[in-house]
Amino acid sequence: MTVYDVGPGGTSALVATGAGWQSVVAIRDGASGEQSLDHLGRSQLTGLSADDGKWALISEEREVGTGAFLKSTDGRETFQLGKDRPLALSPNGKLVLMEERTDDRSKPARVRLVSVANASAAEDFALPPGQEVTGGNRWSMDGRRLFLCLRPWRQSGQASGCRIWMREGQQPWQVVTPEITDPGFAVRRDGGMVAARDAKQALWLFPVDGAPPTKVEGETRIPVHWTNDGQELILRDPASVTVRLYRHDLRSRQTTWWQELAPVDRVGVVLISTVLFSADMKTVVFGYLRGANELFLAQGLR
Repeated sequence: MTVYDVGPGGTSALVATGAGWQSVVAIRDGASGEQSLDHLGRSQLTGLSADDGKWALISEEREVGTGAFLKSTDGRETFQLGKDRPLALSPNGKLVLMEERTDDRSKPARVRLVSVANASAAEDFALPPGQEVTGGNRWSMDGRRLFLCLRPWRQSGQASGCRIWMREGQQPWQVVTPEITDPGFAVRRDGGMVAARDAKQALWLFPVDGAPPTKVEGETRIPVHWTNDGQELILRDPASVTVRLYRHDLRSRQTTWWQELAPVDRVGVVLISTVLFSADMKTVVFGYLRGANELFLAQGLR
């Protein structure tokens, strides 16, 4: 509750009450309009089954329900995977990376790899020593390489930048990028290269084989998706009420405006956050934050 003004004599006041919602929307090729995937009102988009675009991974953070949920992008089916925090969904939709919910900051939270077919069959997933997960996380399309944005674990919980690490199968973890401040990044279909911005918001292409990175000259937008042919990057402007998307051709080095994303009902929308595409780009899912207030005139105050 917020008091905005008090009338003469203190007997009346303008008072507002408000609430915020985090919601998810899917737009599918051939479907009529958008499909709301909002579940309990604090729905954070954390993954999409990129192979077919049929399943969205959602994290709920609300008193009436907390945990990881899979929702079909047509809105017809919902499955709860557990009460832990989901981090990433494999391209085939069969595996979920989950982080244990805990208030104990004396040690890093445990991370597990969970089978969608049998959520009780979870395996501990070892991160590099002293690291914790933050920001966006992606798989290569063949599911062999997992890319995580990791930062040094700090008991005080102070914010810091992150580095993108990659792990293939049971091989050791490999650092792909230097420290970045923006956890948004895109992985090429074959997992051979990552597009990410540096601390000064310049866009770079980082090969995973250790070759020198390449700067995308003049480009500072956030990478969202890599086309299947590996020749174009889908970029976005920073979070806002609507998201403007661009296509950057890596051959011609030209960036052109492509389309704009926003929920149909924009009333109270504060920003659009995560944007995820299926591999064929026929399905796009995005999350957004909406805030709404009701204004009251309170009278007869003493």
